[in-house]
Amino acid sequence: MPPMTFFNTIYDISEVCPSTGWIYGVINPHSWEVAAMENQAQVDIWGDDPDAIISSSFPPMGKVEKVDDGYILNGRWKYSSGANGCTWVLVGGVIPRKDKMPQLRNFLIPISEYEIVDTWRTFGLRGTGSNDIVIKDVFVPEHRSNDLEDAYYCNNPGQQVNTGPLYRMPFMALFAPLLSFAALGAAKGAYNQFVEYITSTAGTLNKGYDLSREDRIHVRIADSISDIESSKMMLTSLINEMYDYARADEKIPLILRKRVRFEAANAVERATNAAMNIWKASGTGIINDDNLVQRYVRDVLTARTHLANITERSATLFAKEAVGIAPEVPQVLGDIQT
Repeated sequence: MPPMTFFNTIYDISEVCPSTGWIYGVINPHSWEVAAMENQAQVDIWGDDPDAIISSSFPPMGKVEKVDDGYILNGRWKYSSGANGCTWVLVGGVIPRKDKMPQLRNFLIPISEYEIVDTWRTFGLRGTGSNDIVIKDVFVPEHRSNDLEDAYYCNNPGQQVNTGPLYRMPFMALFAPLLSFAALGAAKGAYNQFVEYITSTAGTLNKGYDLSREDRIHVRIADSISDIESSKMMLTSLINEMYDYARADEKIPLILRKRVRFEAANAVERATNAAMNIWKASGTGIINDDNLVQRYVRDVLTARTHLANITERSATLFAKEAVGIAPEVPQVLGDIQT
């Protein structure tokens, strides 16, 4: 299916439950990443269990040692969303190299070889169960690892056997927007709840006001839906444009990829603005724990903290490419993650 089937589903689920939408979104690209590895990695996971699913913690928090035919991993990785429902995990690691930029790799490990530590006590997205992963002296064979530089150049070994257009897309083109559609869907959920409340109380007084007739409320409602739906339309257009390149078996321009990264982060920023507009219009009742609007707002604000949603960084990556001062090859690990 085309990528927008995936992203629209995240959005629809997140309108009802942002944590469920987040998990649906975050878990799915991991199957894509395994398909980018050598074919044996796919056999390891799905040979005996076709329904196996994978969580992740990509920031390279642990220690990696290169050994014959593989790697030894040690450390603790944070924020592995949905870990308790998965039987494998993907974790990131850095391998220092002399006279070159360090190598950034991801490693695939079965649940029998890691511990899930229950640490998720949070302000928002509480249902994601984004717990810690602890790994001690675990050997990972070469075929269950991939070099993110290969991903950057869309030159993954798995593309030899998985030849469909979806596997010619860059990984971050699938990962970064999923966070955006979860946040936008959550903001739309807050909007829906608030508009429903205003509609149901039209003609009645709240602290002496009929909120349905308040101009200040109207402006916040209008601004919110504009932020949500214009961001959704922008991302949809750019993702479809990338997929057109992939279907034509043409290289996706780097400036388009970096534009998607920026617009994905910016969409979360605008989702946050939309949610806060609803918050400001809601009155004292929103502070009660049983207020659904409060839950949506907390979930959007939590989504905003994800590393991929730092708008300043992604804006700089795009702008450097646009004005012609970006390097031809990645210079830092952050560039490889584009």
